[in-house]
Order: sequence, then structure tokens, then C-alpha cells
Amino acid sequence: MKTAVVTIESMSPYSSSRRHETPRENEEEHDAYENRTWREKCTTDEEGFWVIPRAGFQQSLQTAAGQITQKVKGKGAKQWTAYFLAGVIVENDLRLPIKKQEVKGIRLPCSATGQRGRGSQVFRWFPIIEQWGGEVVYHILDDMITQEVFVNVLTRSLGLVGVGRFRGEKGGFNGRAKIVKIKWLKN
Repeated sequence: MKTAVVTIESMSPYSSSRRHETPRENEEEHDAYENRTWREKCTTDEEGFWVIPRAGFQQSLQTAAGQITQKVKGKGAKQWTAYFLAGVIVENDLRLPIKKQEVKGIRLPCSATGQRGRGSQVFRWFPIIEQWGGEVVYHILDDMITQEVFVNVLTRSLGLVGVGRFRGEKGGFNGRAKIVKIKWLKN
């Protein structure tokens, strides 16, 4: 098993759209509800800081592995997807340097159904941060995944797939980052 402590730095803003079930107040209209509750779209830690969930980094890495067409040496036509699904674990959420109450928002016209191009549009608010970064720890459990392969997939994951709302994978421009450094630990 290898551990990669990866320091990343944003290349584009990060925005989240976490589903929440905050109840509407009596006869509250859509705009009033959205204005009151949009910060609930942030995932937070126990101290109230906005975080990028580790699941976002995990899913981004798995998506990137599926996009790499390089075959696994000695395994016939097998590609890297299965190895990254079972063989890599992200240890931590990435804490952003801001508390939920201090987050800035962006107001955008969005589909009322939540599906692009379908139905009428309504305005929604989303939390957004322009600059972000920090350390994400990846545990590479499968020895088939070499450092070279991991870095290749991780670079694609962070730079092309991205994390969060309107990320690269979804045709957007948010949630992209670059690798600043990797510290390798052997366990």
C-alpha cells in the first residue's frame, strides 16, 4: 500500500449544490425559500467550515480512470477502471478556508426540473469560492496502480473531470485544480 499526500491549488472556482431538505415556511414562495436556504447547499464539518466531500474526489478519480484508454500490462484488454474503483480510498474531506455563514453566492437561471434544457427556468443561488486548495490524502491499496499511473489519472481527475457543481465532466468550468506537490508515504 502507498499513500499520496497531494497538495492541490484551484484553477477555477468551486461551487456546491448539496441537496438539503430544509422545510419551507408557511406559504413561502420559491424565491424567498431559495434566498433563505442557499447556504445549506454547502457541506460542512463539525466546526462549520465549508468542505469539499472526499466522495467528490473519489468519484472524480474513478471517472478519470474510466476515461483513460491505456490497458493494464499483462492483463489483456483490461483497463484501469476496476483497479481505481476498489484500489484507491480518499481519506479526507478538503476543508475550505471559510465558514458556511460567510460564503458568497451566485444567482443563476436554472431549469425548474433540475435537468438542463427541460422545463421553465427559475433563479437559484449557489455557494461559490474563487480560490481554494489544500491537502487530499489518497491511499492506494492495489499494487497494480503504480505512482506513474496514479499521477496520470489524478492529473486528469483534477484538471478535466473536476469536483462540485458545474465541473468539467458536466461541461462546466468550476471545480478544476492542479497538483502542486505529492508526498509519497510507504505503509
